[in-house]
Amino acid sequence: MISINRIYLLACLILAPSAARADNVYLQPESIYLGDVTELVIEYENSIPSLYALNTAALEAEFELLEKKSRIIRVNEAGDVFHRMQWRLQIAPRRIGSLTIPTIKFGDRSTPPLALEVKPVPAETEAANRVFVAMDTATPAPYVGQQTQVRLRLYSNTALADGRLDEPQADGNRMHHGTAEKRYSINRNGQSFQVLERNLVLFPGNVGDLELAPASYRGALAGRSRGDGTGRRIHRQSERLKLQVRPPPAEYDGRFWLPASQLEIIESFDGAGDQLQIGDPLDWTLTIISRGLPAESLPQDLLSLDSDNFRIYADRAIRHNRFEDGQIVGRLDQRFAVVATAPGQIKLPAINLKWWDVENDRAAETRLEGRNFTVIEPALSSGQPAFGEGLLAALRLTGNTYRPWIYFLLVLIVLAILVPGFGRLRHAVGTRLGRILYRREIRKNLELACLADDAMAARSALVDWARERWPKESIVGLQQIAVLMASAELRALFDELDAALYSRQECDWQGHRLWRLIAAAGKRHRPRAGAAADDRLPRLYPG
Repeated sequence: MISINRIYLLACLILAPSAARADNVYLQPESIYLGDVTELVIEYENSIPSLYALNTAALEAEFELLEKKSRIIRVNEAGDVFHRMQWRLQIAPRRIGSLTIPTIKFGDRSTPPLALEVKPVPAETEAANRVFVAMDTATPAPYVGQQTQVRLRLYSNTALADGRLDEPQADGNRMHHGTAEKRYSINRNGQSFQVLERNLVLFPGNVGDLELAPASYRGALAGRSRGDGTGRRIHRQSERLKLQVRPPPAEYDGRFWLPASQLEIIESFDGAGDQLQIGDPLDWTLTIISRGLPAESLPQDLLSLDSDNFRIYADRAIRHNRFEDGQIVGRLDQRFAVVATAPGQIKLPAINLKWWDVENDRAAETRLEGRNFTVIEPALSSGQPAFGEGLLAALRLTGNTYRPWIYFLLVLIVLAILVPGFGRLRHAVGTRLGRILYRREIRKNLELACLADDAMAARSALVDWARERWPKESIVGLQQIAVLMASAELRALFDELDAALYSRQECDWQGHRLWRLIAAAGKRHRPRAGAAADDRLPRLYPG
């Protein structure tokens, strides 16, 4: 027989309020125009915080799901703690009519169906609140990999608020942002429109038909009253953009497919004359600059020649992109170490690089002529060179970076120790290697900082570079460097760099010009012994 206490406990459990409170599902608003957005809100409460995955497949048959947000709110009411789970779905109907928001399942629950009335926009409301998106290109039939300008424009003859212009998905095709957004006014069919223009740069990755999904705008008409059409959340889409991507021309026979409007190769040698010593690594830098082609498409390792009296080893390639006049400018810098192994004459090979001129639609070629060097045997010093210290310094600087020519030099060092005939290499390897690698590392850091327009890193790299160049000077600031280099132009650029770092006004600093001047001046100017430092303090807030 069941006791009275057990009956009472069972009744309490049956009559106790459920841990999961009633669901709350609603639309705001419940009646919209075609092209407008409504928000579906789903809420339920439970003692345990748990967000289930929503199954929206049935919903997306009649509606476009634009955004889905979710959150959990902890609520304490009269000592009763529970959690309110909430989803907010922004949806846009695909047609006019009396539509039904279907049942949506989550966990072991489901929402009831809701009714939504979708009406056509009245002519007077449409005329007073016109908003539309356009997407076009001036190159409907580009070559594969060719720069293709895509222009997005948002037109509106009314004020907008809380808006976002979404770009089309690239879907495996490389896409970059071009120039900064532009805003202007135009007159179109007798109406004044405000225009937001954005330029994208697309590089098609495959031959054949390419169709970009529509660009879209989602925002609100400014204002509070709905009687005149303002205050509505809207969603506008452009037409799809179709491109016919062509393959490379049959007559093109280049090793690499490089469609560009301009392409050049520049070479530089770090501190080299026309004479080398055996074992001295010659620092040879090749720079490829292209207009209309990103740095990621430029070829590396153009040199891999081995001969009887010298070796060439490639370093890591550095890539950088920037925009000029709406065109992408890609740059690839790659250093090569040329190590001579025997005295005599060596000739570095000429470089030919074929590319396709898209402006004139024809094949083109850029060429670097070869260069001759005389290799001599290193002079022996009276003392014993500290080659071990130079080796350790080189290894510390290289770190984990893969540089094959280091291993070749290690072999030479071992031979210099074990074989008496290689003793003359000790001076070249031991005394020069550490200093050369350290100077290269500093120059690379300075170049990267300037090309990346990183003002703080550029200032730090400049000080490091100057301290290595003038070790007897106590260099702490840019003005001292300007005095040592005796360049009014560099002093002006240093002032701009200080302004970008310390001025109260925002400055858009660019370091390309500074790097070009430093790279050029660094080869002309030699350290001045006892050069007087500028005794005046740099301005804290230049300009």
